[in-house]
Amino acid sequence: MFIVPISPMKPLESILSTEASGKLNEQPKSSAFSDVLKGAIENLRETQSQSSEDAYNLAVGDMDNLAQLMINSAKAEAALTMAVQVTSRAVNTYKEIVQMQL
Repeated sequence: MFIVPISPMKPLESILSTEASGKLNEQPKSSAFSDVLKGAIENLRETQSQSSEDAYNLAVGDMDNLAQLMINSAKAEAALTMAVQVTSRAVNTYKEIVQMQL
């Protein structure tokens, strides 16, 4: 068994400078609000479709995993709630912008 001596720590400044230089080379990932909204709507469609399919399979007796059905149903409900909240907040924000006096 070898005993490895404890090596001294690097100064904090050198660690921060190497991290900062690595981040300078990265391109910032920007996404427009419309892209985010389109992704959320697509997610809502997928979860609603999966939930409907699971409900159909349960009705015809093809569903073996009731826990997965409940999980998919909860995902669809959460996605719908989020879509409603985002929509109402976007409409409220639009109304506030329209009512602003110039």
